[in-house]
Amino acid sequence: VLEARGGDGSEATAKNIAAGQKNVVITLQSSGAIDGLLVGFTTPPSEVAAKLDSPMSPSLRSLATIDGDSFHFRGLAAGSYLVAATGGGAGDSQIVQVQAGQTATVTLHNHGSSSVHGHVSDWRGGAAVVGMRCQTMVDSPSGTLMWGNANPSYSDNNGDFTLDGVAAGSNRIICDGGLP
Repeated sequence: VLEARGGDGSEATAKNIAAGQKNVVITLQSSGAIDGLLVGFTTPPSEVAAKLDSPMSPSLRSLATIDGDSFHFRGLAAGSYLVAATGGGAGDSQIVQVQAGQTATVTLHNHGSSSVHGHVSDWRGGAAVVGMRCQTMVDSPSGTLMWGNANPSYSDNNGDFTLDGVAAGSNRIICDGGLP
């Protein structure tokens, strides 16, 4: 497999290239873009990010340029993206299809936020687990995850934690032994 990427986000892949083959031609596909509108945010989100919507996609994400109530992504490869606005205790996420050489549009709405209270226990014996780092992840139908908008919380001596500012909608709560 040979992959080529241009500085503008254009890319292409050539498969089944025989070892030693010369003069392989790869035609780059034009990059796409996303333009979006933010509705109902009293303060702009701390970030608007896009990630290829595939469980196997790399963890890299693109950050948008935010200008008032609008945002823009440029130089995106064609594909399906999870676009999420996070921060300030509110957010939204949508799946957006980007076509080569085209600009897709999306509107993200502030749906409000809430707090999540949880408990971490050892699955074998049920004992409380102390010091677990718990955080929200924005979820998508394909299973792609992107960092959520609530600050992480750590489980206390009883295994309890509280996440404040969790955006309404589909989220996953993930607790692990990560460092602060």
